[in-house]
Amino acid sequence: YEKIDMTPYAQKHYLGKRCYPHHSSFGCPFACSFCAVVALSHQRWLAESAERTAKIVTRLHTQYGADSLEFHDMDFFVSEGRTREFAERITPLGLRWWGLGRADTLMGYSDATFATMQKSGVKMIFMGAESGSDEVLARMNKGGTSAVAVTEAIVARLKQYNIVPELSFVLGNPPDPLADIDASLRFIKRLKRLN
Repeated sequence: YEKIDMTPYAQKHYLGKRCYPHHSSFGCPFACSFCAVVALSHQRWLAESAERTAKIVTRLHTQYGADSLEFHDMDFFVSEGRTREFAERITPLGLRWWGLGRADTLMGYSDATFATMQKSGVKMIFMGAESGSDEVLARMNKGGTSAVAVTEAIVARLKQYNIVPELSFVLGNPPDPLADIDASLRFIKRLKRLN
């Protein structure tokens, strides 16, 4: 870090006045058919330890004034143990943070881990909902235990912890693009009512 000017990397953001980006891992263990990460990582997930990530975050906070962070990992939340340990380590810093994960992985997290994450300052989690149709999710090879009901469940669960669910969708999937768009828009309206 000392070899470059860090000033341009701190951005004013909804999370804070000095939000820094960081990648703490590379890849994703899933093989969704629409995702370019599959070709890059071949379903491997290589992550910094929770300790190393927390040390980097601490340095960004103490040396460069970070008050918030965005983790641009393809899937920050693959390991519950790593997430919990990281959250415990950064809690004293009083930061706000954002990361990307999967609905089904996060639904497997314990309430204790979610409470620790909330205390550490996580404010929003980005997840790929992709479609309001389980058939389309299966054709996408979304993998894991992805399902419309799982996305609904995590959206409702995050509300308990004051964490905003940020969801992405792939609209107009074959074989019936218009039906897929309609199902997804109806699903989005249901999700908005939940949280």
